[in-house]
Amino acid sequence: GEISGENEPHAEMTRWLSPQKMKGEPSDWRALISNDADLPLSLRDFNGTFRRAWIDYGRTLFIQLKAIADADKQHIGDFLSATTDEMRAHPPCNIILDLRFNTGGDYTKVAHFASHLPDFVPPSGRIYLLTGPQTFSAAITTAAFVKQSAGSRAIILGEPVGDRLTFYGEGNSGCLPHEDLCLHYATGMHDYAHRCDDWHRCFWLNWIFAVQVKSLAPDDTIKMTFADYTALRDPVFERAVALAAD
Repeated sequence: GEISGENEPHAEMTRWLSPQKMKGEPSDWRALISNDADLPLSLRDFNGTFRRAWIDYGRTLFIQLKAIADADKQHIGDFLSATTDEMRAHPPCNIILDLRFNTGGDYTKVAHFASHLPDFVPPSGRIYLLTGPQTFSAAITTAAFVKQSAGSRAIILGEPVGDRLTFYGEGNSGCLPHEDLCLHYATGMHDYAHRCDDWHRCFWLNWIFAVQVKSLAPDDTIKMTFADYTALRDPVFERAVALAAD
């Protein structure tokens, strides 16, 4: 088949699950699955960074965040505020929070929302956290905020997040003086399994937004295969829906 050219748009690996065209993508580029509407709800509308939908006859709220930052003309603060208002007006029995396609951003933008998410479901309700190898950086922090506040009421489904609970982030970028090669370097250590008290290494904001969990390992490890995708299935999302409906 065709190979994309040097000047064509590039995207995160998970973005290739969507047949929706990206900005700058050639009009004659054809996707494996031609119709976005044929895919499960969780895999539709990849051009929408923030999404929510009521499922299970309006009893479960599906929330999907593909970034912890403003994206294009979508503002994460506005989305989270509207979502909070909707949950106050219509408290969900369960929540599915999909972070599988989220490579991070600024966790301070979601810290309050994630930490108070359990307040909107009844004591018998659950928060189903969907994670995977593209759940990275501030998305890991977001999952940790939910897990810390919800405890055993948070059920993690999918594959392990994309990094350890101790990792480096933040930093800056630099380019080599005589080569067209630039890279990012990380300077701030995050440790969500232990206290991090070394001022020389630990990211200082973590003292203000404290979070500590024993593990973010999935309670039920579920992989998505190419065969699942071609069969128009998302087994991770399907498992969450089935558990919420029990």
